[in-house]
Amino acid sequence: MATLRVSSYRKLFEEDGWSRNGGLSVQCGGQYRASVAAAADDCDCDKLDFVAAKALNKEGLHQFVQDRTIIAALNDRLVRLIELAHCFEEENESLEYQIIEQEEKLKSQQANSSVTSTVVVPDYSLDAVVERLRRQRDEILCDIEELQKELECLKEEYAQAAQQKILIHQERQDQEVDAVTAECLALREQVAIYEEQLANMEAQHKTISELQKELAELEKCNEELEDEAEMKKAAYIDEIASLVEEEEERLC
Repeated sequence: MATLRVSSYRKLFEEDGWSRNGGLSVQCGGQYRASVAAAADDCDCDKLDFVAAKALNKEGLHQFVQDRTIIAALNDRLVRLIELAHCFEEENESLEYQIIEQEEKLKSQQANSSVTSTVVVPDYSLDAVVERLRRQRDEILCDIEELQKELECLKEEYAQAAQQKILIHQERQDQEVDAVTAECLALREQVAIYEEQLANMEAQHKTISELQKELAELEKCNEELEDEAEMKKAAYIDEIASLVEEEEERLC
């Protein structure tokens, strides 16, 4: 029964899919850092690309969700490994107890055989059982040692994933701050342009107002000159008419 239980524990551990996701977080972290580094190299500080920054933030968020899923899976596997180690420890204690019982039985039988004068054939089957239990105990101890090593590796991987999560979060915060800063600078430049355009429009409006005033004064002067010309014309016509009449009277 002990052998069957140990085999079932091993089967559960092998079906856990250890090699399927091992190192995935490190690989993903490397790819993300590579993409961030490439984006940082391609970025021109004088010409900020908001679309690229938005895409980079979206990619960082997607990578953050993936790493969070990987960390959750690693946590689940860590719990299963700890439970499996506890099962092996309990099985080891049970086997040690069985070995002690078998040894006590063997010693009791040997003591009984030494007390009696009759010769009793040693029970080799009992020795075989004890030896088999010892081998199983040694195998379980080896399995526990291997699981402890794998548990330490898993803890290191979990620590690396947690550190990577912190770095990604900090990078995302830095990117968001850079994007907001760039947007504020762009808005400030746009406000300066609008203020300059407004000043030009005010100056043009002032010039137009002055020109309209000058035009009104010129029109007024033109009307006065026209009235004066009409008056002089009428005076000249009257004077000519009087001169003509005088000339006619003189000729008569």
